[in-house]
Amino acid sequence: MSSENEKPESAPDTDPTDIDKLAEKYLDFWQQNLTIWATDPKALERWVETLSAGQSDKPEKTD
Repeated sequence: MSSENEKPESAPDTDPTDIDKLAEKYLDFWQQNLTIWATDPKALERWVETLSAGQSDKPEKTD
């Protein structure tokens, strides 16, 4: 029998502060990148080229 205070078996055993730290790191990462891309056009160009190269590796859709 389970009580109301128990977590479901599939619930991750994660401390909310860990999630907050991870979220903060994620936002910091993107803020740093946006700052670099806004001030260095070559860095933005390299990033776009990298994304484009990854997209060209995907197989074409055929209907």
